[in-house]
Order: sequence, then C-alpha cells, then structure tokens
Amino acid sequence: EWHSAGATTEEVPENSIAVNTDTFHHDVIQTNSGNFIGLGLEVRRDEDFPLEYPPGTRRGPANLACDVILEFTPEGETVHDYNLADILDTERLGEGSLQQGFYSTLYKDRFDSLEMPYDITHANALYYVEEEDALIVSMNVQCAIFKIDMATGELKWILGDPTGWNEDLSTKLLSPVGDLTWPCHQHGIEMTPNSTLLLFDNGGSRRIPPQEPMAPVDQFSRAIEYRID
Repeated sequence: EWHSAGATTEEVPENSIAVNTDTFHHDVIQTNSGNFIGLGLEVRRDEDFPLEYPPGTRRGPANLACDVILEFTPEGETVHDYNLADILDTERLGEGSLQQGFYSTLYKDRFDSLEMPYDITHANALYYVEEEDALIVSMNVQCAIFKIDMATGELKWILGDPTGWNEDLSTKLLSPVGDLTWPCHQHGIEMTPNSTLLLFDNGGSRRIPPQEPMAPVDQFSRAIEYRID
C-alpha cells in the first residue's frame, strides 16, 4: 500500500509507504519497470490570477490546485514529478477552472472557504505508451488531451479546441482534418491496437470561454476515436 504524504485526511494503514504528494487521484499505472505513474496534487499561490472568465478582466491572488504527474518506485521514491503548471498555461480557463469546492474536504484544515484552491485543469485519465516512454493525459476542465516525454517532461502535442492557448503552446496543437468536433470534459482515454486514441467525450457545455455554451438540448455525449499523425 502507498499513501500521499501531504494533506491526507485518511488514517494511514500500518506499513503503508508514503509518497510525496498532497493526494492521489483518478488514474495510476504500473509500468513494466515496476514503477508507478499516477496523478498527484500540489497547491501553488498566484498573486495575479484571472478571477473571472473571459472577457472579464478582474485579477487578484488565488490558490491553484495544480495536478502533478508522478513517477515513483515501489519503495515510494519519486523518479519524476511534472507539475502541469510548469507545462501548460494556468490562465487558460476552461468551464469549471474557477470552481473552489472540489478539494474542500482535502484542504479543510489548510484553507478557509474563500481561499480554497481553484481546480484549474482537473486531469482525470492517463495512458502510458511503453515503447516511447511517453504519457498521454486528459485534462477534464481544459477539454484537452496532451502527450509528454516521461524522461524529460517535454510537451509533444495537444489535442483540443484551439481557443485560449498562448503563443508558445499554440505551436503544439494538433490540426484537425475534415469536419472534426473537439472533445469536451472527456474521460477514459486509451490507445487501441490500431494506434488510435479512444475516449469517452462527456460533452458538457461544449465550450472554452469566451465561447458561448451550447444549448442543453444540443449537447451530447459520445465515444470517439481519433487517428493522430
């Protein structure tokens, strides 16, 4: 057994091994090396953060719940930890990036209700490409999926709506071929034996601010398969 060494709210089982993160969430994968790759969490403080969705301009101090990609050994030693705040743009706000209640139980002894961290990316699924030592990650509220090199943390590509990315990250966006509808609030990514990317596209709101949300009667969920060149 392994447990998060940070803001854990659970009683730690005897002989459980501590791993340096505030919490584990969603996916964990054991690789052929025996190491584990999972999603952790770290709170960072930003003194000048957008406090409302575009086209709003109000800014101020905020705590950010930053997902961390962790690779650790069975002994609990961290091999890699890549904070998504260092890879992606924390100011690209998706539908749900400014919700503060998601981690209220986890951080109830650390922050009051007004200081609870914003859930800016909400990573929710991993797929490890063993032959490339690369990781594909789903970010729910960003409505985007990205791939990184696990040895270096280098961002390889981003699959998602091109709205709101900064200039540097825009160069990593995959270009659509044909009539393509981007995923939104997706879950459950995996690679098929045909090297295509399969996922469940929840489809809630279907927008990245400042886009207008899709009318509820027009929203839909689907299974979708992408071929990535």
